[in-house]
Amino acid sequence: MSALPYAGAICWRELSSPNPQDATRFYRDLFSWTSKDVDMGPMGTYTILNNGEEMVAGVMAGPSPEVPSHWINYVTVDDVDASAAQVVELGGRVLMPPTDAPEIGRFSVVADPEGAVFGLLRDPAGQVVPAMDPCPKAGDFCWAQLMTRDVEAAQRFYSTIFGWKVEMYQGMVTLTRGDGGCGSMMTMPPHVPAQVPAYWENYVAVDNLQESYERALALGATSLVTPTSIPNTGDFALVSTPAGATIALWKHGGA
Repeated sequence: MSALPYAGAICWRELSSPNPQDATRFYRDLFSWTSKDVDMGPMGTYTILNNGEEMVAGVMAGPSPEVPSHWINYVTVDDVDASAAQVVELGGRVLMPPTDAPEIGRFSVVADPEGAVFGLLRDPAGQVVPAMDPCPKAGDFCWAQLMTRDVEAAQRFYSTIFGWKVEMYQGMVTLTRGDGGCGSMMTMPPHVPAQVPAYWENYVAVDNLQESYERALALGATSLVTPTSIPNTGDFALVSTPAGATIALWKHGGA
């Protein structure tokens, strides 16, 4: 049994961006989030995004100006070093070796065999906890979906690493941990260029989908999927932010 009650759960989301200030402004204006800069010493400035009183994500400078903005989802593990080694054994890569973060814990950034980037985190103090509330409030992250070209291989990889169980819901591959969902997987649409690796897509709950979608476009985002209904589930839209990261807007139960 895991020593951490949240082991295997997506516990934190981090935006890597070539322009953290502009990215922070975009998300603040879109979701009414607030932000606070934290000095991480040699690791530079780290921006915390808050939805009300709750921390929801972080923003940091990307590795180079040429790398577009992208989200990194961190999963709680008992042993970061062992999990990073297991990622490599299963065909993935370690992008940032296990490192101690001041006052937080130990983390590593890795990629699965198809290139989807995610993080491993051990946070002994429990400062970051899962935010997969089944009834999220507006501005909360509420879902994560892996876009991949090989769903079966991805199922095997993530089930081995995190112990996630695979279930089918309305024809969609869902990932569960314990008695709750932690995400889903979907085959990447054929129109996506071959050079684009697999990636994790994050969903944020909104009160009014159409208004949030229009606000995102007004802030400079590009529409990827217009507001669309999923029967008996809810409505969503997908946009690409000015710096290139995708974000999905979600209205539970429909508009």
